[in-house]
Amino acid sequence: MAAVFRSCGICSLRIGCFLIAGYTLFLALLLLSFSTHDLYYARNYIIWSRVLYFVFAVLLFVAAVCLFTGTKRSSRQLLGVWVVVFANFILFEIISVCYNIYYYNDSYYPMPLGLRQSALSNILVFGLLIFLNIICLLAVHSHRSTIIGF
Repeated sequence: MAAVFRSCGICSLRIGCFLIAGYTLFLALLLLSFSTHDLYYARNYIIWSRVLYFVFAVLLFVAAVCLFTGTKRSSRQLLGVWVVVFANFILFEIISVCYNIYYYNDSYYPMPLGLRQSALSNILVFGLLIFLNIICLLAVHSHRSTIIGF
């Protein structure tokens, strides 16, 4: 597949990939903070999401290291690891936002206030970040397609 982007705004795709690696680390920390917040405020609710947030936080941390190392070494395989993990994270993010929208608006089972605020903040934060994440995925894919060899 051909490259979608030729640059990341004012910087090259290579520099953009380094910045995206830092952004991926930020996303991992954000997922951990949401997981611990839900653990504190809603201990008995939505246990599966806390587990999945933790798993994806660890995967994003590993993927960020792969992206940084792959960009530094110009390795298509390491960039491919990041692309696969990040594409799965975007899919999880879309499913999680849709589930939280449903759960937030479900009046049959009323939610406690702390959990309701957590669901709303999850919807707002991750709902807006979906678009930025897709752009980051396309930028890394574009850089990966410009690298020659393995």
